[in-house]
Amino acid sequence: MAKKNKFSFTALIITSIFAAPIIGIYIIFLVFKFVILAILSCFPNKNKKFISNRNINDILINVDNLSGFEFEDFVTTLLIQNGYRNVNKTKSSGDFGADIIAEKGNIRYAIQCKRFNSKIGPKPIGEVLRGKNRYNCNAGIVITNNYFTKQAIQEGKISNIELWDRNSLINLILNSKLCDNK
Repeated sequence: MAKKNKFSFTALIITSIFAAPIIGIYIIFLVFKFVILAILSCFPNKNKKFISNRNINDILINVDNLSGFEFEDFVTTLLIQNGYRNVNKTKSSGDFGADIIAEKGNIRYAIQCKRFNSKIGPKPIGEVLRGKNRYNCNAGIVITNNYFTKQAIQEGKISNIELWDRNSLINLILNSKLCDNK
């Protein structure tokens, strides 16, 4: 028995002699990594967009307080900053269901903007379908600062109309110049 304990103790000492430096090197590596990352975070990358949750929430609070016409202007700006071209607002009344006409790639879009405090039902889908036909567009989009009801989602699928909810709006904002901290 004494030999077994002596062998175990010897194995433990030998293992400790070799393992301690490896563990020490690993700890030094982790400390070095965190120090380098902390230093690099002090130098902003001008090609990267920085936004905190507080900033996006502030933007969304402002969006939620816009009038319908201001929301249309806001969406127009976002579309331009997201690579859409020939972005034009239609006239305020008698727009035939399309607030904005825009192009991206080979697709011409009729876009209906809805800034609401509650979920959006299927009515705007019918509106943008009329606008799509009136303005010779290939596709239709309904964009909102809110979300869509289940019925609207079903109607959008049936009508082949894209539904851009609050999450889509956030993505447009994140890809725009609104999120650059300069």
